[in-house]
Amino acid sequence: IMQTHYLNLLELFKFSSINKSNIHNYVDIDGISNLDHAISKGTGVILATMHFGTMQYPLIALGILGHTINQVGDRDTEAPEFSFIHRKIALKYRTIIENKFKANHIHISKSLKRIYKCLEDKELLMINVDGVGGLKGQRLKRNYLTIQFMANDVYVPSGAVRVARKTGAPIVPIICIRQNNGKHKIIIDHPILVKPSEDKYFDIQDYTQQLLSQFEYYVKMHPDQWLFWMEFKKGYM
Repeated sequence: IMQTHYLNLLELFKFSSINKSNIHNYVDIDGISNLDHAISKGTGVILATMHFGTMQYPLIALGILGHTINQVGDRDTEAPEFSFIHRKIALKYRTIIENKFKANHIHISKSLKRIYKCLEDKELLMINVDGVGGLKGQRLKRNYLTIQFMANDVYVPSGAVRVARKTGAPIVPIICIRQNNGKHKIIIDHPILVKPSEDKYFDIQDYTQQLLSQFEYYVKMHPDQWLFWMEFKKGYM
């Protein structure tokens, strides 16, 4: 897992040289018909992803291939929960690199309006569905919930399901697997359509559990590529 983590960090330096003529030297894509089917609904599409493999490749590849894609993230370089090095160096330079992608970055620490606007405009919206990212206190209690994942209780963000329930946009799980030959396989899984009931909180819990259960298959097949095993540490919850 440590090897995977550092390979992912070094992968960043390749991204600026990737374009439409060479993208398939870096990635193969399975399940593009699942994305096409979700797009055909005309509501915009939520791409649910994990901290698994080199997770930026789907963002880069779909942008290069002509999709208008947005990524939700928290790039607040002044956030007090992050260390000085993380705030002033890691996030700073990561942001510089990511701003060169053919993708729009929506920073949730600033405004949520763009999340709904991009779906209204029938665009793609990528949201992470695992891990707490070092959050504590009220932000964690407000935006996260507890589910069963890999036979453990874990905190996960509920944003993807909340947005899907409100907008009607399908959720498409997407994963990126590092191959032994150095290439990456992007797998676009079957869409999940959130059907609202009268119980909002039950819906959010139920569909979030369903979504993460769908991801369990990939973690079991490639446990070395999921980067958040530390959240199973005794006492973490």
